[in-house]
Amino acid sequence: MGRTAKDRRRYAPKPVEKAALSEKHTGLRLAAVILLLAGGAAALSYALTALLTPQSGWQQVEVKASAGLNCGDEFVFLYKMSGPSSERKALQLAYSDACETAYQLFDSSILFEGCANIASLNAHPNEALAVAPPLYEALSLLEESGSRRLYLGPITERYGDLFFCQNDTEAAEFDPYQNAALRQEFAALARFAQDEKAVSLELLGEGQAKLSVSAEYLAYAEAEGISRFIDLGWMRNAFIADYLADTLAAQGFTHGSLSSYDGFTRCLDGSGEEYALPLYQETVDGIAAAEPLRYQGPMGLVTLRRFMLSDIDRRAWYAFEDGRVLTSYLDAADGLPKAAKASVTAYGGASCAEIALALADLYIADSFDEAAAESLALENLALFW
Repeated sequence: MGRTAKDRRRYAPKPVEKAALSEKHTGLRLAAVILLLAGGAAALSYALTALLTPQSGWQQVEVKASAGLNCGDEFVFLYKMSGPSSERKALQLAYSDACETAYQLFDSSILFEGCANIASLNAHPNEALAVAPPLYEALSLLEESGSRRLYLGPITERYGDLFFCQNDTEAAEFDPYQNAALRQEFAALARFAQDEKAVSLELLGEGQAKLSVSAEYLAYAEAEGISRFIDLGWMRNAFIADYLADTLAAQGFTHGSLSSYDGFTRCLDGSGEEYALPLYQETVDGIAAAEPLRYQGPMGLVTLRRFMLSDIDRRAWYAFEDGRVLTSYLDAADGLPKAAKASVTAYGGASCAEIALALADLYIADSFDEAAAESLALENLALFW
């Protein structure tokens, strides 16, 4: 099982609950900030905008229009403004800059001038590069966890074509459960990913990192047109959420929370304000809202789910007409997409990346191990499934 999160809590979550989630829709109180998973984000933004003045109260902060490539469209950032317009301007500037930097640091395919990122490591195998502290810290966390998921880059890239498909006929070509040749290719790539002698990331200290790739793997990659050896995959927004939250908090912006469309939430607020995280469940009639999870920050929350909630989910899910859904959660052992439960939510005082790594082996599996889940919950995390 993946490494459990470090205990950095300033708020102690309740013990694990194997909750029987209610299907009723719960009214939302204006005083509570609701961090929405994908589909509800737009509705909440509209409600807050309509009911609150633009100078104070809960507002959604968006990346400025003039910003370059950024991750802002994948996040909802809600903040309790104190009133001065200067506060909003300063916050928007800080958030915009952070979203631009995060996009650059954690991108695995685009090279940016003056920024050694994941793509840079892919482009320069067996060379030591100086990377920025946030990326170095992220890579250090992955190394400490013992996870090999970072090395599924070639499979992540290949499998990503599935999410651009317009119909099931197209999708079948990129579905390893239907395409035997693709499944064999994934298995071969997974073997490379599991082999430390084939590919490994060396952290050399003082911000220096080197992606070591064997001659055999380099030859295979050249023959198969592979250029992406490492990729954060489905964990990308976990690391981005942590970077955004830590960057904003360091500048004194702590009266709010941000969440990604794919289930990663960081609450920065230590004031005692009550927050609520919407929960959803699969039913015979489709996806239903459940009783929201109410909590107080600061903390990280992660939801992994196999169902889609809105159109933006097409970036990381594909739903076939027969109801089968393929997710972006790839098993490190064989490179196949798996989801052992309809959804699992974990929360605590750790970062999103730490929680995601702790959940990975539990959730990305052929079956759900409740004993392992309960054991994980005893180690500083609360779980709902």
